[in-house]
Amino acid sequence: MSEVIEPKIEELLQAYIQVDEQEQETRFIKGQLLDAMLTAGAKQKFLSSQIGVSPAQIMELVHVYRTFPTTTSRIPSLSWYHHRVASHSSSPSETLIKASDEAMSTRELRKLVLEQEGAKQLVQQEDQEERKKAERVLSSVQKVLDSG
Repeated sequence: MSEVIEPKIEELLQAYIQVDEQEQETRFIKGQLLDAMLTAGAKQKFLSSQIGVSPAQIMELVHVYRTFPTTTSRIPSLSWYHHRVASHSSSPSETLIKASDEAMSTRELRKLVLEQEGAKQLVQQEDQEERKKAERVLSSVQKVLDSG
């Protein structure tokens, strides 16, 4: 009977990272393909019914692809979601570079874009909601600790 060799955690992590990178690139390729189909005259509703995604998702994939159409216009260390958020700013490339330079999360980047686009009130509202959620969790934890 031969011995089954289990992969090491490092090998599994590396495989996961490779799949994640491929998935990120796949989103840009989907945007490129959808852009080509729309340019060729296909309608969003038709594409939506054929591929099983909403018209809004189709437009989002196309928008991000059109904003960052080449690999040189993208920052590989940032996720597709970073590119998606940056694509909605008035200066997407500069915003993406700032996100990379400052190692921003997508949440931090979204706040930056909202502030740049004049939606500071929305950012403050979201911050207040997050704070309230945190206070509720802290209160629940405190009750559990107090009860022993």
